[in-house]
Amino acid sequence: MAVIKQEDLGVPFTDAARDEGRRLLEAGDVQLMEGSGDESWEARIRFFRRHQNVWIERDAVGAVTHECSCPYLENEGSGCAHLW
Repeated sequence: MAVIKQEDLGVPFTDAARDEGRRLLEAGDVQLMEGSGDESWEARIRFFRRHQNVWIERDAVGAVTHECSCPYLENEGSGCAHLW
């Protein structure tokens, strides 16, 4: 299977979410908890004084599902920095 790309997630990302996501990664605030090649990942992201959990998975037919413990996607309608 191919690596999961932004387009596979099916949600838009603002420039601010992309920038913050890059900053979190570069700052070492992203910890991979579990992963299986290019099919599924679970990560814990330190964000201010809290942690957010992110899950991304590709099923056998190639459909991608994702979830973040923050309410951003539900509240704002676009992808969060943690998912980016």
